[in-house]
Amino acid sequence: MIKVQETIAYDLNELERMLSVSHRTLRSYIREGKLQAFKLGLKYYVTQRALDDYFDTPAQDWEPSRN
Repeated sequence: MIKVQETIAYDLNELERMLSVSHRTLRSYIREGKLQAFKLGLKYYVTQRALDDYFDTPAQDWEPSRN
């Protein structure tokens, strides 16, 4: 976890443990625009606000994956 002023951000390894989802799933959500993230160095980070937005978005608002 990193904290800059009032913003808290988690790296994908932390989110894997917190949410019980795989690294691959998180990267997929980021790539598909379901989860906003930023890259700092070699790691992706997701802010607490982005997590809140993700969980507040109804599932029917997402388009199905084409994989």
